Amino acid sequence: SRSCLCRVRPSCVLEHEVVYLSGFFFEYTSPSSSIMVKHEVRKNSQKGKPEAPRRKRTLSQKRTSAIGVLAFVSVLLACVAFPLSRYCHFRQVYNEEHSFWNPRFDGYLSGEADKLAPRVLAHRGGADLHPENTVGAFRAALFHGADVLEWDVRMSKDGELVVVHDASLERVTESIAKVNELTVSEIQALDAGYRFSRDGGKTFPARGKGHHIPLADEILGLFPSERHNIEIKDNDIRAATSLYKLIESHGLRDQVCVVSAHCNVINHFRKISARIVDISKRVNTPPDFLARNVSCKTFPRLCQLAVPICTGGCESEMVDIGMSCMAGYKFWPEPKANVLQLPFRQAGVDVTETNIIQCAHDRNEHVDFWVVDNRDDIRHVIKAGADGIITNRVDIVVDVRSAFLTFLLGPY
Repeated sequence: SRSCLCRVRPSCVLEHEVVYLSGFFFEYTSPSSSIMVKHEVRKNSQKGKPEAPRRKRTLSQKRTSAIGVLAFVSVLLACVAFPLSRYCHFRQVYNEEHSFWNPRFDGYLSGEADKLAPRVLAHRGGADLHPENTVGAFRAALFHGADVLEWDVRMSKDGELVVVHDASLERVTESIAKVNELTVSEIQALDAGYRFSRDGGKTFPARGKGHHIPLADEILGLFPSERHNIEIKDNDIRAATSLYKLIESHGLRDQVCVVSAHCNVINHFRKISARIVDISKRVNTPPDFLARNVSCKTFPRLCQLAVPICTGGCESEMVDIGMSCMAGYKFWPEPKANVLQLPFRQAGVDVTETNIIQCAHDRNEHVDFWVVDNRDDIRHVIKAGADGIITNRVDIVVDVRSAFLTFLLGPY
């Protein structure tokens, strides 16, 4: 008696009629209107019998469910937080202990005295006393009591690392050529003491005395028991790769710190020199027994840290760290460098009077200042708490430091 248009689709019925067709429905369009009416129903195994309505959950049931969810989340967070907390602890202790500058890992150091006064880094071997970056300068620096030999490397035309500071050879030799224009044999044929003078250019006592520009391989081979602070001057990652291979070949991984003003170079060096270390084995305090036997066995990767060779901060890193320290953000950004090497004075500002030293120490970073040669400045830097002094006058710095230690510890 009714006209209708029907199509088959899942689970619905016409108007108020209940028709169970197990997975189908009908659409009904009334001829007197264009309104389409749909009535959805649930499937039921018994024809003609509607499904029973759902029971509403009581408040106590909701509370029980919520408590169960919270308990599960709490347990999950505890399982994650515990190993992460141990990892952070391991990493902090490892950074404090396994350090290029820590005498506990450098057996050739005297020990206790080095914790009280800064180390002496012979700038280019002590450039005011002997021709810079030469074997003779490095031997003299060690004779005067230097703790670290500081020197620079550049790549020659044939890809070898030579120990020289400037891109041009004019300031130290009789040649005006650039380092990357000459081969190693041509560079070593030059007189590295040709321009050296102690009286402002009146006399040149080192001319013709056999000083040559050494190779990086030569310096590492001649001084295998000393520590070296090496600066890569070229903005070329090939120099970083070559230096890393030399360091590994001489077995001086724990005796070298590499610095560069170029961030791409120093980041590349960190990447290729990183070695996976099980940091849990370096932490010997009793509370770590549980973490070592639970966290490290359950989550072994949490106890592994990629540790590169000691590196210094590049220019942009030091700017970021300096700005964050002055702003009070001591733990931002994440420290990558082991040491910051800063000028003693910058644009007329005494850098030691800022909070940069304390801020760096809070981040497990050490601070060296360059170039400090005056006795009053040396005393000021020591009192400020610097970790290292880069100097052209190793003899003066060692003398002032000895007097400072005598004042602190008495005669010894």
